[in-house]
Amino acid sequence: MIRELKGTHSYSKLMLLLSILTFAFGLAAGLIGELFLPFAAGFLSALFLFEKPKSRFLSYIVPLLTVAICILVNGIYALISVEYIILALIITLCYLRSKSKAECSLYLTLTVALFILLSLYLGAASSIGDFAPESVMEHYTALYNEIKISFVNFVTESQVTLEDGAVQQIMTRDDALYYFGELSKMAVSIIAIVAFAISGVALKIFTATALRVSKNGILKTFAHFLPSNAVAYAYIISAIISIFAPATDLFGITLANITQILLMVFAYIGIKYVFTVAKISDRKTTVYLFLAAAIVLLPGVAFQVLSYLGAWITINTNNQLSYSSDK
Repeated sequence: MIRELKGTHSYSKLMLLLSILTFAFGLAAGLIGELFLPFAAGFLSALFLFEKPKSRFLSYIVPLLTVAICILVNGIYALISVEYIILALIITLCYLRSKSKAECSLYLTLTVALFILLSLYLGAASSIGDFAPESVMEHYTALYNEIKISFVNFVTESQVTLEDGAVQQIMTRDDALYYFGELSKMAVSIIAIVAFAISGVALKIFTATALRVSKNGILKTFAHFLPSNAVAYAYIISAIISIFAPATDLFGITLANITQILLMVFAYIGIKYVFTVAKISDRKTTVYLFLAAAIVLLPGVAFQVLSYLGAWITINTNNQLSYSSDK
């Protein structure tokens, strides 16, 4: 049984510990910010899973209490604190229904991204005192222009001293405007990557907790994060096309965002593979240092190579699993 605990763990103590952790991180997520969101979701999903279905109490009262306190402190806007409850429900339902970890991650990422957009909308509406979409859009347009002006001024006013003593400007105004525009085009992918990271940490906490206390470990579907071959091939194709499709129109911008999102997904798999190889090698420290140096010195190239490695690992592993199933 997936809810059966190890003999070394007391059911009542585990429920108390998970309740305290959920309450603390739930409040922090609702009152402080998204940084604590994955911890709240991960511990609450474990509470949902391991509390006995016929005697559920803490699974209801703890999340409801945190939301109620957040509303008392921050008013009706704090209803957005229900996000961690929804994430925990998604994790638990996917686990109980034997969905893959990759599929669960997709649902979590979409949910977190939606709540990020909702938070941005409510934050702007609250600050200007107007919920009309047009007013919110005007607010962010004005904010965007202010940030652009500040960025351009900062970059163009920054200077470096060369070896011969000459002072040189870091970047021209046209270059600063160009790079700022290119970065702003990737706003969707930035939100998605942040959402993916939050989802990944929440799943890590849930699986780590389940492995620690469950007598029979965790379900095979949650043992590894492995997208389908179709997603891996889609990334390779999008990466190739994006080389020849400049991000100047809607198609190019959309393709660039999709490619960037998938790049980070498969780079994560590539990094996990490198860590696995390092653990079984005699030069673990050397591998870690080389990986860290590559990411710090050449982040673009490093993540690109790691993503291709992750895509190859995904395709190869799925093919091996499919062959084993056929046999």
